[in-house]
Amino acid sequence: MGHLILWMGRQEPGAQPPFGTCVVLDFESRKQTRVCRSSFAAEIRGLNDCLESGRLIQLCVEEIIFGPINAARSL
Repeated sequence: MGHLILWMGRQEPGAQPPFGTCVVLDFESRKQTRVCRSSFAAEIRGLNDCLESGRLIQLCVEEIIFGPINAARSL
Protein backbone atom coordinates (compact mmCIF):
# COMPACT_ATOMS: atom_id res chain seq x y z
CA MET A 1 0.00 0.00 0.00
CA GLY A 2 1.13 3.53 -0.49
CA HIS A 3 0.13 7.12 -0.96
CA LEU A 4 1.37 10.34 -2.50
CA ILE A 5 0.30 13.73 -1.10
CA LEU A 6 0.94 16.81 -3.26
CA TRP A 7 0.63 20.57 -2.73
CA MET A 8 -0.71 21.94 -6.00
CA GLY A 9 0.04 25.49 -7.11
CA ARG A 10 -1.74 27.61 -9.66
CA GLN A 11 -2.09 26.17 -13.11
CA GLU A 12 0.13 27.88 -15.64
CA PRO A 13 -1.65 29.48 -18.63
CA GLY A 14 -1.93 27.08 -21.53
CA ALA A 15 -1.20 23.97 -19.44
CA GLN A 16 -3.68 21.14 -19.66
CA PRO A 17 -5.22 19.99 -16.37
CA PRO A 18 -4.00 18.51 -14.02
CA PHE A 19 -0.51 19.77 -14.88
CA GLY A 20 1.01 22.75 -13.08
CA THR A 21 3.44 23.34 -10.26
CA CYS A 22 3.32 20.88 -7.40
CA VAL A 23 5.41 19.84 -4.43
CA VAL A 24 5.51 16.35 -2.95
CA LEU A 25 4.65 16.69 0.74
CA ASP A 26 4.53 13.01 1.61
CA PHE A 27 5.18 9.72 -0.13
CA GLU A 28 4.97 6.27 1.36
CA SER A 29 5.11 2.84 -0.16
CA ARG A 30 5.24 -0.13 2.14
CA LYS A 31 3.84 -3.52 2.86
CA GLN A 32 0.95 -3.84 5.29
CA THR A 33 2.03 -4.94 8.76
CA ARG A 34 -1.17 -6.87 9.53
CA VAL A 35 -2.73 -9.80 7.76
CA CYS A 36 -5.91 -8.98 5.83
CA ARG A 37 -8.26 -11.69 4.68
CA SER A 38 -9.73 -9.63 1.87
CA SER A 39 -8.46 -7.08 -0.61
CA PHE A 40 -11.21 -4.70 0.58
CA ALA A 41 -9.85 -4.78 4.14
CA ALA A 42 -6.33 -4.12 2.83
CA GLU A 43 -7.56 -1.14 0.80
CA ILE A 44 -9.38 0.28 3.83
CA ARG A 45 -6.21 -0.04 5.94
CA GLY A 46 -4.25 1.74 3.22
CA LEU A 47 -6.86 4.51 3.07
CA ASN A 48 -6.68 4.91 6.84
CA ASP A 49 -2.88 5.29 6.69
CA CYS A 50 -3.23 7.93 3.97
CA LEU A 51 -5.88 9.86 5.91
CA GLU A 52 -3.69 9.90 9.02
CA SER A 53 -0.77 11.34 7.03
CA GLY A 54 -3.05 13.86 5.31
CA ARG A 55 -4.51 15.05 8.61
CA LEU A 56 -1.03 15.50 10.10
CA ILE A 57 0.09 17.54 7.09
CA GLN A 58 -3.12 19.61 7.26
CA LEU A 59 -2.47 20.47 10.91
CA CYS A 60 1.16 21.37 10.19
CA VAL A 61 0.19 23.69 7.31
CA GLU A 62 -2.56 25.31 9.41
CA GLU A 63 -0.07 25.96 12.19
CA ILE A 64 2.40 27.52 9.74
CA ILE A 65 -0.27 29.80 8.26
CA PHE A 66 -2.37 30.68 11.32
CA GLY A 67 0.06 30.19 14.20
CA PRO A 68 0.01 27.71 17.09
CA ILE A 69 -3.21 25.81 17.64
CA ASN A 70 -4.67 25.80 21.14
CA ALA A 71 -7.50 23.66 22.49
CA ALA A 72 -10.08 26.48 22.38
CA ARG A 73 -9.46 27.23 18.69
CA SER A 74 -9.43 23.60 17.57
CA LEU A 75 -13.12 23.19 18.48
